[in-house]
Amino acid sequence: MGKREVSTEQKRASEKRKEVDNRLILKCFEYIKNIGSPVVVEVGGCTGVFMENIKRVNGNTEFYIIEPFKKNIDVLKDKFPDSKIFEGIAYSMKCSIDLFIPEQKSKKHKPIDCSIYRESSSKNNASIKGVVKVNADTLTKIYGWFNVSKVDLLSMNCEGGEYDIFVAEDLGFLELTNAILLHMHTKCRLFLGAEYEDRRRDIVKVLQSRGFHMEDGMTDMKALAHVVQLWKKTD
Repeated sequence: MGKREVSTEQKRASEKRKEVDNRLILKCFEYIKNIGSPVVVEVGGCTGVFMENIKRVNGNTEFYIIEPFKKNIDVLKDKFPDSKIFEGIAYSMKCSIDLFIPEQKSKKHKPIDCSIYRESSSKNNASIKGVVKVNADTLTKIYGWFNVSKVDLLSMNCEGGEYDIFVAEDLGFLELTNAILLHMHTKCRLFLGAEYEDRRRDIVKVLQSRGFHMEDGMTDMKALAHVVQLWKKTD
């Protein structure tokens, strides 16, 4: 397969998206900076790059991490020795589920990337290296396992997993959460289909119904890239 052609319109949308991403992430850092001892839950910890930035902003941050791979978990334990880590993924129910792992074209890319969606793992013409079965549970149950009574920031960057987290029967985790940095994935044909466009709208409706409002940002749900959103509880 050849390299995907990108139109001028798509390039402009991507540039706009990056500008919005940066602005919202800076807003997120400013929000965390002004909290005494913030509690952050990271869905999809990988090797903790985002959390390292949070820690630089506020060294008193308490981290709770969801990550399926032991290789990444070993790195996270070294970087955040006081954190509590759930080995698995957040999903709509308690189960075992397959994760698709893509081939890594660069040996320099050490973190293990993955998705429960084959199409997401194989984006950018990557082939699938393998499939592994991991533990999954609802975010509400994982909050209970963490024993948290309030979460200042829920960071979600889980390669399409957000579509399944918000259809769980129990969304009690939202009652304990004050802000959400959400990466809404659309960077493969599957997520650009009508079904997932409807599911994005459903996620927005769920958050609005639980008292969250979206900080300024890209609202074009057809953008051909991540759509970063910062949601906060209405005062």
